[in-house]
Amino acid sequence: VYRGRGLGRYILSAALDKLRSEKKSSVIVFGQTKEENYLSRKIFEALDFKIQRSVKDDVIVYQKEC
Repeated sequence: VYRGRGLGRYILSAALDKLRSEKKSSVIVFGQTKEENYLSRKIFEALDFKIQRSVKDDVIVYQKEC
C-alpha cells in the first residue's frame, strides 16, 4: 500500500534534518539493508550515505557523517 510513495526517503531525510538541527558535534549515522533490497539502497545512496562494508548474508552497511 505504501511502496513507491517516497515515505522511506521522507522519514529518513526528516530524521537526518532533526539530528543536524540538534547536534552539538559531528555524528556518524549507520544504516543497513540487504543487498537485494534495491529500493532501500537507492534511498541511502540518494541521501549521500556511503557503503562502509558488506557483511554476511548479503547485508550492506551504509554510513553518513552529519
